Amino acid sequence: MKKACGSSVRTAAAAAIVTFAAGRLWADDTPASALPPPAAGGAAVAQAGPAVSTGAAPRAASAVSPRAAAAQPTLEEGFFHARLGNHERAVQLFLGALEMDPENRRAMLGLGTSYIALERYAEATNVLMRAVMLDRQDYIPLNNLAWLFATARDIRFRDGQQAIRLAHEALMIAPADFHVWSTLAEAYYVSGEYQRARRTAEEALRLARAANLPPSRVQEYEQQVRRCQAAAEAMSILE
Repeated sequence: MKKACGSSVRTAAAAAIVTFAAGRLWADDTPASALPPPAAGGAAVAQAGPAVSTGAAPRAASAVSPRAAAAQPTLEEGFFHARLGNHERAVQLFLGALEMDPENRRAMLGLGTSYIALERYAEATNVLMRAVMLDRQDYIPLNNLAWLFATARDIRFRDGQQAIRLAHEALMIAPADFHVWSTLAEAYYVSGEYQRARRTAEEALRLARAANLPPSRVQEYEQQVRRCQAAAEAMSILE
Protein backbone atom coordinates (compact mmCIF):
# COMPACT_ATOMS: atom_id res chain seq x y z
CA MET A 1 0.00 0.00 0.00
CA LYS A 2 2.78 2.43 0.89
CA LYS A 3 4.51 1.70 -2.38
CA ALA A 4 1.33 2.45 -4.35
CA CYS A 5 0.83 5.66 -2.38
CA GLY A 6 4.42 6.75 -3.06
CA SER A 7 3.96 6.02 -6.72
CA SER A 8 0.82 8.13 -6.92
CA VAL A 9 2.53 11.00 -5.12
CA ARG A 10 5.43 10.88 -7.54
CA THR A 11 2.98 10.88 -10.43
CA ALA A 12 1.28 13.96 -9.00
CA ALA A 13 4.63 15.64 -8.51
CA ALA A 14 5.66 14.90 -12.07
CA ALA A 15 2.39 16.30 -13.38
CA ALA A 16 2.86 19.44 -11.33
CA ILE A 17 6.40 20.01 -12.52
CA VAL A 18 5.68 20.52 -16.20
CA THR A 19 7.29 23.75 -17.36
CA PHE A 20 6.59 26.39 -19.97
CA ALA A 21 3.97 28.93 -19.03
CA ALA A 22 2.35 31.56 -21.15
CA GLY A 23 4.91 34.09 -22.29
CA ARG A 24 6.01 37.09 -20.28
CA LEU A 25 7.68 38.82 -23.22
CA TRP A 26 5.11 41.25 -24.58
CA ALA A 27 3.18 43.73 -22.47
CA ASP A 28 0.87 45.48 -24.89
CA ASP A 29 -2.54 44.06 -24.06
CA THR A 30 -4.31 45.30 -27.18
CA PRO A 31 -5.86 42.32 -28.98
CA ALA A 32 -4.18 41.64 -32.31
CA SER A 33 -7.56 41.98 -34.06
CA ALA A 34 -7.85 45.55 -32.78
CA LEU A 35 -4.44 46.68 -33.98
CA PRO A 36 -4.32 49.30 -36.74
CA PRO A 37 -2.76 48.32 -40.05
CA PRO A 38 0.66 49.70 -41.01
CA ALA A 39 0.45 53.34 -41.98
CA ALA A 40 1.53 54.66 -45.36
CA GLY A 41 5.21 54.05 -45.92
CA GLY A 42 5.20 50.89 -43.79
CA ALA A 43 5.14 52.41 -40.28
CA ALA A 44 2.83 50.87 -37.72
CA VAL A 45 0.78 53.46 -35.87
CA ALA A 46 0.09 53.46 -32.14
CA GLN A 47 1.88 51.48 -29.46
CA ALA A 48 3.78 48.87 -31.41
CA GLY A 49 6.15 49.04 -28.49
CA PRO A 50 8.95 46.94 -27.07
CA ALA A 51 8.74 43.86 -24.92
CA VAL A 52 7.54 43.92 -21.34
CA SER A 53 6.86 47.58 -20.63
CA THR A 54 5.50 49.84 -23.31
CA GLY A 55 4.00 52.34 -20.94
CA ALA A 56 7.08 53.44 -18.96
CA ALA A 57 8.56 56.77 -19.92
CA PRO A 58 11.96 56.40 -21.55
CA ARG A 59 15.01 57.39 -19.58
CA ALA A 60 16.62 60.69 -20.52
CA ALA A 61 17.22 60.47 -24.23
CA SER A 62 19.19 62.62 -26.61
CA ALA A 63 17.84 63.86 -29.91
CA VAL A 64 16.94 61.10 -32.33
CA SER A 65 19.83 60.40 -34.65
CA PRO A 66 19.34 60.39 -38.42
CA ARG A 67 19.98 56.63 -38.43
CA ALA A 68 17.36 56.01 -35.76
CA ALA A 69 14.86 58.20 -37.60
CA ALA A 70 15.48 56.31 -40.85
CA ALA A 71 15.02 52.94 -39.12
CA GLN A 72 11.87 53.93 -37.21
CA PRO A 73 9.18 53.07 -39.83
CA THR A 74 10.72 49.63 -40.45
CA LEU A 75 11.11 49.06 -36.71
CA GLU A 76 7.48 49.90 -35.95
CA GLU A 77 6.27 47.65 -38.76
CA GLY A 78 8.38 44.89 -37.22
CA PHE A 79 6.65 45.31 -33.87
CA PHE A 80 3.30 45.35 -35.62
CA HIS A 81 3.98 41.96 -37.21
CA ALA A 82 5.46 40.56 -33.99
CA ARG A 83 2.30 41.46 -32.08
CA LEU A 84 0.27 39.64 -34.72
CA GLY A 85 2.50 36.57 -34.37
CA ASN A 86 4.09 37.01 -37.80
CA HIS A 87 7.57 36.49 -36.41
CA GLU A 88 9.31 35.42 -39.61
CA ARG A 89 8.30 38.72 -41.21
CA ALA A 90 9.12 40.59 -38.01
CA VAL A 91 12.65 39.16 -38.03
CA GLN A 92 13.19 40.43 -41.58
CA LEU A 93 12.02 43.90 -40.59
CA PHE A 94 14.07 44.07 -37.40
CA LEU A 95 17.17 42.98 -39.32
CA GLY A 96 16.42 45.71 -41.86
CA ALA A 97 16.13 48.28 -39.09
CA LEU A 98 19.49 47.18 -37.69
CA GLU A 99 21.10 47.57 -41.08
CA MET A 100 20.02 51.21 -41.00
CA ASP A 101 20.84 51.73 -37.30
CA PRO A 102 23.23 49.02 -36.03
CA GLU A 103 23.00 50.04 -32.34
CA ASN A 104 19.23 50.39 -32.15
CA ARG A 105 18.35 48.57 -28.93
CA ARG A 106 14.63 48.45 -29.66
CA ALA A 107 15.39 46.63 -32.89
CA MET A 108 17.64 44.20 -30.98
CA LEU A 109 14.91 43.65 -28.42
CA GLY A 110 12.26 42.99 -31.04
CA LEU A 111 14.58 40.72 -32.99
CA GLY A 112 15.57 38.73 -29.92
CA THR A 113 11.98 38.32 -28.83
CA SER A 114 10.84 37.14 -32.25
CA TYR A 115 13.77 34.70 -32.32
CA ILE A 116 12.53 33.30 -28.99
CA ALA A 117 9.04 32.85 -30.45
CA LEU A 118 10.60 30.98 -33.38
CA GLU A 119 12.75 28.90 -31.00
CA ARG A 120 15.92 30.23 -32.60
CA TYR A 121 17.54 30.41 -29.20
CA ALA A 122 21.20 30.85 -30.13
CA GLU A 123 20.39 33.89 -32.24
CA ALA A 124 18.05 35.24 -29.56
CA THR A 125 20.74 34.88 -26.90
CA ASN A 126 23.32 36.68 -29.01
CA VAL A 127 21.15 39.66 -29.89
CA LEU A 128 19.66 40.09 -26.41
CA MET A 129 23.11 39.90 -24.80
CA ARG A 130 24.24 42.60 -27.18
CA ALA A 131 21.31 44.79 -26.09
CA VAL A 132 22.14 44.14 -22.43
CA MET A 133 25.76 45.12 -22.94
CA LEU A 134 24.77 48.37 -24.63
CA ASP A 135 22.70 49.44 -21.61
CA ARG A 136 22.79 47.41 -18.42
CA GLN A 137 20.07 49.61 -16.91
CA ASP A 138 17.49 48.57 -19.49
CA TYR A 139 15.60 45.80 -17.71
CA ILE A 140 13.60 44.68 -20.74
CA PRO A 141 16.30 42.63 -22.52
CA LEU A 142 17.41 41.32 -19.12
CA ASN A 143 13.90 40.03 -18.50
CA ASN A 144 13.51 38.49 -21.94
CA LEU A 145 16.89 36.81 -21.75
CA ALA A 146 15.95 35.40 -18.34
CA TRP A 147 12.69 34.10 -19.82
CA LEU A 148 14.62 32.38 -22.59
CA PHE A 149 16.89 30.57 -20.11
CA ALA A 150 13.91 29.59 -17.94
CA THR A 151 11.58 28.31 -20.66
CA ALA A 152 13.53 27.29 -23.77
CA ARG A 153 12.12 24.10 -25.23
CA ASP A 154 15.61 23.12 -26.32
CA ILE A 155 17.21 21.81 -23.13
CA ARG A 156 20.66 22.98 -24.28
CA PHE A 157 19.56 26.55 -23.59
CA ARG A 158 17.87 25.88 -20.24
CA ASP A 159 19.79 27.50 -17.38
CA GLY A 160 17.67 28.12 -14.32
CA GLN A 161 20.41 29.73 -12.24
CA GLN A 162 21.34 32.15 -15.02
CA ALA A 163 17.64 32.95 -15.42
CA ILE A 164 17.40 33.72 -11.70
CA ARG A 165 20.43 36.02 -11.82
CA LEU A 166 19.14 37.96 -14.83
CA ALA A 167 15.61 38.23 -13.43
CA HIS A 168 17.00 39.48 -10.10
CA GLU A 169 18.97 42.12 -11.96
CA ALA A 170 15.88 43.19 -13.91
CA LEU A 171 13.85 43.28 -10.70
CA MET A 172 16.30 45.68 -9.06
CA ILE A 173 15.61 48.09 -11.92
CA ALA A 174 11.85 47.52 -12.24
CA PRO A 175 10.52 46.20 -8.89
CA ALA A 176 6.88 46.93 -9.75
CA ASP A 177 6.73 45.19 -13.15
CA PHE A 178 4.62 42.03 -12.98
CA HIS A 179 6.30 40.58 -16.08
CA VAL A 180 9.64 40.50 -14.28
CA TRP A 181 8.14 38.89 -11.16
CA SER A 182 6.52 36.26 -13.37
CA THR A 183 9.82 35.62 -15.15
CA LEU A 184 11.58 35.22 -11.80
CA ALA A 185 8.86 32.80 -10.68
CA GLU A 186 9.45 30.71 -13.80
CA ALA A 187 13.20 30.78 -13.17
CA TYR A 188 12.70 29.51 -9.62
CA TYR A 189 10.26 26.89 -10.90
CA VAL A 190 12.62 25.42 -13.49
CA SER A 191 15.37 25.41 -10.83
CA GLY A 192 13.21 23.32 -8.49
CA GLU A 193 12.72 26.11 -5.93
CA TYR A 194 8.97 25.68 -5.82
CA GLN A 195 8.14 27.58 -2.62
CA ARG A 196 10.01 30.63 -3.89
CA ALA A 197 8.35 30.18 -7.26
CA ARG A 198 4.92 30.18 -5.62
CA ARG A 199 5.57 33.31 -3.54
CA THR A 200 7.05 35.14 -6.52
CA ALA A 201 4.17 34.12 -8.80
CA GLU A 202 1.72 35.39 -6.19
CA GLU A 203 3.43 38.79 -6.27
CA ALA A 204 3.27 38.80 -10.08
CA LEU A 205 -0.45 38.06 -9.86
CA ARG A 206 -1.02 40.82 -7.29
CA LEU A 207 0.72 43.36 -9.51
CA ALA A 208 -1.08 42.12 -12.63
CA ARG A 209 -4.44 42.58 -10.92
CA ALA A 210 -3.44 46.05 -9.74
CA ALA A 211 -2.59 46.93 -13.35
CA ASN A 212 -6.19 46.18 -14.36
CA LEU A 213 -5.25 43.70 -17.06
CA PRO A 214 -8.04 42.03 -19.04
CA PRO A 215 -9.40 38.91 -17.28
CA SER A 216 -7.82 36.61 -19.88
CA ARG A 217 -4.38 37.99 -19.07
CA VAL A 218 -4.92 37.78 -15.33
CA GLN A 219 -5.87 34.12 -15.78
CA GLU A 220 -2.37 33.42 -17.14
CA TYR A 221 -0.85 34.61 -13.86
CA GLU A 222 -3.45 32.71 -11.84
CA GLN A 223 -2.50 29.55 -13.72
CA GLN A 224 1.17 30.15 -12.95
CA VAL A 225 0.36 30.48 -9.22
CA ARG A 226 -1.64 27.26 -9.27
CA ARG A 227 1.13 25.40 -11.08
CA CYS A 228 3.77 26.59 -8.62
CA GLN A 229 1.50 25.80 -5.68
CA ALA A 230 0.87 22.28 -6.96
CA ALA A 231 4.59 21.63 -7.38
CA ALA A 232 5.39 23.02 -3.92
CA GLU A 233 2.72 20.86 -2.29
CA ALA A 234 3.81 17.74 -4.16
CA MET A 235 7.45 18.22 -3.19
CA SER A 236 6.54 18.89 0.44
CA ILE A 237 4.89 15.45 0.56
CA LEU A 238 7.93 13.79 -0.97
CA GLU A 239 10.20 15.45 1.56
